[in-house]
Amino acid sequence: MNIRSKQRRPQFRIAVNSRCGRSCFYCRPSGETVAHGVSELNIKDLLPVASHLRARGISSAKITGGDPALYGQLEELVHELKHGLMFEHIEVISRHPAIGTKATGLIAAGLDQINFSLDSVDPVTYAKITGQTDLDRLEQAIRVFVQTGIPVKINTVFMQGINDSEFVQIIRHCENLGVSTLKFLDVIVDMDQGMPSFSKRLAKIVPGGTLQWLYGDMSMLRAWLADCSDGCEIGTQGDLGHPMEVYRLPSGMRVVLKDSHAGAWYGDICANCSHFPCHDALMALRLGPDGNLQCCLLNSEAVVRLDDVRGDSEAIAERIDLALSTYETAVFAESATYSVGGLKNA
Repeated sequence: MNIRSKQRRPQFRIAVNSRCGRSCFYCRPSGETVAHGVSELNIKDLLPVASHLRARGISSAKITGGDPALYGQLEELVHELKHGLMFEHIEVISRHPAIGTKATGLIAAGLDQINFSLDSVDPVTYAKITGQTDLDRLEQAIRVFVQTGIPVKINTVFMQGINDSEFVQIIRHCENLGVSTLKFLDVIVDMDQGMPSFSKRLAKIVPGGTLQWLYGDMSMLRAWLADCSDGCEIGTQGDLGHPMEVYRLPSGMRVVLKDSHAGAWYGDICANCSHFPCHDALMALRLGPDGNLQCCLLNSEAVVRLDDVRGDSEAIAERIDLALSTYETAVFAESATYSVGGLKNA
């Protein structure tokens, strides 16, 4: 794959809130965004931003948080994005059992794919990770969506000493559930930088444990997939995602490995950042619950404010163009451990 020939457009991710009802130790209370003290994104503020991005060629949207299961306007938002603004692909990302109660409404609204986070099929390990004891309810929500016929995807964070020994069980369990895609992700080891995180829970569970300690070697998983699959291809998630290994099992389920060591995209905005080189890099443009656009998962200064120009379509458009320009000059680094001088021109 000639990754350097790709158009440079980020994923568009909409963080509708900053609460999820979980406390996963590899995540943080604010979820995907760096928004402080804001509960929910108002749909009337969201849609004008989405409209401008759609006009600039971004055709898919991922609704995340927090957790969209706890967002009261979720079905309305999916309908407006799909049928009002004509986004081609709408995906909801959730790990809360309550999302199952919204399945019928979301399908009717035009949802194209549902994405669940499931890091263990063992109730004890699941509770250790999430701080909750509702694994059975989450699995029931997964079954509800499988029965609707839309693609169901599972995300599993691969963690050393936590769930790395149960990857076969997770794969087989997802096959039995009827999941279409299972993605194993490496730990975002710098998620505890820049903002408060839940990583302190890890230190209580594993004395001295850190996110860096959690980072697991996927070589055994990779070898198992090589033996049990019909082959491997390389794909990306959007224009600026990490290159990922994609395996197809005889059951038809795809298993994807996302390992940040495969490389990431960086831009001029990254060169003087204290977090560089980071795990996530310039993968996505996130609209946070505060109504602002966030270019980086970690840097609270890499934000394009929109909250002060609400209702001003021209000003919103100008700032969206400013945000998108960050990605247009992005370059691909072969490894997430590259120094600034190691960035290669695309």
